[in-house]
Amino acid sequence: MIEGPYYGRVISAVSSVSKNSGGDQVVIECEVTHGAEAGDWVALPQPIKRHIYLSLTGGAWEYSIEKMKAIGFTGDFDDIKFNDAVYDGLQINMTLDTYKGRQRERWELPYKGMEPVKADADRIARMSARYRAEAGGGQPPPPSPAEAPKPVEPEAEAPPVNPGPGAEATPEPNAPAKAEAPAAPVRREPAPPPRPSGTPAPPVKPRPQAPDASDDVPF
Repeated sequence: MIEGPYYGRVISAVSSVSKNSGGDQVVIECEVTHGAEAGDWVALPQPIKRHIYLSLTGGAWEYSIEKMKAIGFTGDFDDIKFNDAVYDGLQINMTLDTYKGRQRERWELPYKGMEPVKADADRIARMSARYRAEAGGGQPPPPSPAEAPKPVEPEAEAPPVNPGPGAEATPEPNAPAKAEAPAAPVRREPAPPPRPSGTPAPPVKPRPQAPDASDDVPF
């Protein structure tokens, strides 16, 4: 497997003891189902099981607890549970390193701050309008103010001519109405193609990993 973001689900978690250092740790078993490719998730040929090792010794304690709390850990090490959502799916990250001359995979939980950012009101309105238009339940979104054609103002009429004494007043004909120029076509950027149904949200580029004190070799 190559380094990068992956998508999977948590199966279980247990408090454990490192078989190499004897230190305290938590081991989280995950089922990995998708890998990141070209900004989207691509299903693996078949799901694989991998383990995340979180050391709880020395300075690694605070680092590991922060990541566990980010997915809903409440402090019960006897029966470790997380938010229900992670049992359906979450992003996990994999890097490669060398241990005792042998390459190994290191799997990590997402970092705090990698949560998705809610779209602003204009973006949400645009997505909603497109959905309604494609579903036949509404009109496409109007152009932005910068793209909307300006209204054509009516041509002002010429003032009446005052006839001289004794002259018969001849009404001045109104100037012909100025033809209204056609509105410039509104340019719309093509919308990106929709993501295939049933796939998770796009991957988030992982931030640099802090060193993990655990020296267990993942399965």
